[in-house]
Amino acid sequence: MKTYLLLLLVVFGLAPITMVAQTKTPAKATVKKKTVVKKPVAAKPKNDTIYNYYSNKKVSVKTAPWKNGEQQIWLYDLKGNVTYTFTNSRNHGVTRSEFKFHPNGAVSEATTSTNPDGGIVGYKTRITFSTTNEPEWKQSEEWPMHKLEMPEPYYWDKKTGQWKKQETIECQPVPRN
Repeated sequence: MKTYLLLLLVVFGLAPITMVAQTKTPAKATVKKKTVVKKPVAAKPKNDTIYNYYSNKKVSVKTAPWKNGEQQIWLYDLKGNVTYTFTNSRNHGVTRSEFKFHPNGAVSEATTSTNPDGGIVGYKTRITFSTTNEPEWKQSEEWPMHKLEMPEPYYWDKKTGQWKKQETIECQPVPRN
């Protein structure tokens, strides 16, 4: 009964609680091994310059990192001279260039897609290159196509460094008498 009464008093906060601490012998101190944290190998930043090489280890294509929404791409010949440049862009629409390569590491074909201001009309330009990254032929087309005409080919004039329209000559049959 006394225990029951004491318990009621403790539960309702009317009697002070006194506790007797029991002492145990302390357990042996455990020694923790220090874990060595290895730093991860620093990877190259994603916005680093990318190089593609010829089979003779000379630079064929240099792609610069993105800066202010644009990316510059340079094509080089075997002597290290710039033969052609591209600009990828994320400003006011999207311009993107994709490359196919010759077995020696030179660009064989570049396809540039342009979608200005995110509209439904886009443009695609296909340029072929020699085995030394010299431009050869270019064809541009609009998509979706509004006309049933073949895209007009242009050739690269090495003397002027410009694209010139390929002239089509229509031959008339010569009447025989």
